[in-house]
Amino acid sequence: MHEVVNSDTKVEAIRSTVRLCGVQFDVPVAAWHFAPGEAGLLLVSSYGLDSDSKPELETEMSLVSAGDRTAAGLLNLRKRFAAIADRRNAIALTAQDVLILIGTNQDDPAAPMGFEALISQILDLVDVANHARKRSRDLDISLALTAHELRSPLLSAKAAIETSLVEESLEQTSPSVDRGANVTAQLLQRANQELGHLADMCDSLLSWAADESSVKFGEVDVAEIVLEAIGGCRHERNAEALAFTRPDPPVRIHASAEHMRVAVSNLLRNALYYSPANRPVVVSVDSYANVVHIVVADDGPGVPMGQHRTIFDPFIRGLGGETPRSGRGLGLFIAKRVVEGHEGRIWVDSRESGARFVIELPLAEEQP
Repeated sequence: MHEVVNSDTKVEAIRSTVRLCGVQFDVPVAAWHFAPGEAGLLLVSSYGLDSDSKPELETEMSLVSAGDRTAAGLLNLRKRFAAIADRRNAIALTAQDVLILIGTNQDDPAAPMGFEALISQILDLVDVANHARKRSRDLDISLALTAHELRSPLLSAKAAIETSLVEESLEQTSPSVDRGANVTAQLLQRANQELGHLADMCDSLLSWAADESSVKFGEVDVAEIVLEAIGGCRHERNAEALAFTRPDPPVRIHASAEHMRVAVSNLLRNALYYSPANRPVVVSVDSYANVVHIVVADDGPGVPMGQHRTIFDPFIRGLGGETPRSGRGLGLFIAKRVVEGHEGRIWVDSRESGARFVIELPLAEEQP
């Protein structure tokens, strides 16, 4: 049954079901599946037929008419299959758009109680899982396309800033620099670093969408990731409200530091946006047994219970916030995608005041 439930496609699930029935009951079994564009149900799998019976089945019953699923039609199909399988009778199971025939020597056979409903439920679950996998693939493709379109303008902007910094450096004729020019240079340097991070992230996203195994993982200190993420938010509104105490001893995980920095940064920016001015946004790192929790807690409006899962979907934005926002609702989705790519999970808890976002990741095997 485990093989059926974990099938990647419906056809694979049907084939696994045929093998399960054949092995469990030690009888010949065959299954047909309704294919879009076809006049009826196509034979997709058989089990337990000898070298003469199997070709005969494929010739005589490769296509079953949709009208044969009536009581009279099923009786006829049972007789035909029983004759080919060299059995006195056959049991017919119908589940969704699938027909399964099981050969038997019983005179008045009946399917095991609940078996037909169980197969139908499993096929329903396989359909749901396939839909989820397709949606995940579509989201990965969309993310890759977004990264592809962003990469070129990011690199162009980075090159323009680098040129400005070089020219400004050449124009400096005196060691004394006025404070305004110095602040401008610092902002340009920081923007240059962030654009570099974003361009690298676009490359990583493109690689991840094509082949997740191409992303480079290593053992990293969680506190370093958090501190880099905080540094990246230095010029955000209310950034001075960020509070973080470095854990002692250090907590280490096996991760892509670049990706995890982006995931944590997105949580921090989200918290800063929704939290009232001058209210703390507290970041903490705690380890429990074999996992680590990175927690970002704010004093904003919180997340309604009905949005605890959908808030991580792409293009979904919560209500509230102190200032207008130009984002497109991708930050939490990207954070979730990165965390799940590290075999972790992410969720949000509502508090009496504000929200508490938690990233859970497996600890590195050996901690100092």
